[in-house]
Amino acid sequence: MGAFHRTCRVAAPCLAATHLLANFWAPALVALALLSTGGVYGTNVFFALVGRMALRRTDAASLTQVLGHLHAVADARMPVASALALLS
Repeated sequence: MGAFHRTCRVAAPCLAATHLLANFWAPALVALALLSTGGVYGTNVFFALVGRMALRRTDAASLTQVLGHLHAVADARMPVASALALLS
């Protein structure tokens, strides 16, 4: 039978390293989740408030061209933040 450890409440060998990793990684994962979700949300809010109003005054050809370029840039830069937001 293992000795009681001050951070464990069971009479078994306690893995203090497990507690250290859990106490370190949990806040880091929460911070990563908040930052990635905030990045995706902030991008959507910015475009809803600014981009939509600006593009409302353009003609169809210019609108198509600008949105095509926006999607090309977003497809190259947003997948990492979007995947992190979904996974966390």
